[in-house]
Amino acid sequence: ASFNVPPKTPFFPASYHEGASPSFAIGCETSELLAHAMPRAGGDLPRAKALLVDTFTDQLLPLQAIARQLSQAHGLQYDGIDASVAPMGDASPLTGSFESLGLGSFGQSGTLAAAA
Repeated sequence: ASFNVPPKTPFFPASYHEGASPSFAIGCETSELLAHAMPRAGGDLPRAKALLVDTFTDQLLPLQAIARQLSQAHGLQYDGIDASVAPMGDASPLTGSFESLGLGSFGQSGTLAAAA
């Protein structure tokens, strides 16, 4: 359940729009980015975090630049990107990304630390 979410928040399970001016946001299914970055960390959590930041930055900054160009070209407010990790369709399972760190099976002791 989501609550206390203001209008135009680009988190799609909870997003909504209020007002007369149209706007747009982008929702991404980013589990493949996680699946690409985490196995390269070799179980090193600080390295995993750095790889995630680098991977998301490399992939999402160009998308954000395009969105800002579209915003200006069409006079629409751009509300941001929902980059939350959410698998869709044939995407890699999130459990596999966590387990690729070599810290045990998902759900065992330490899962929460890896997710943080």
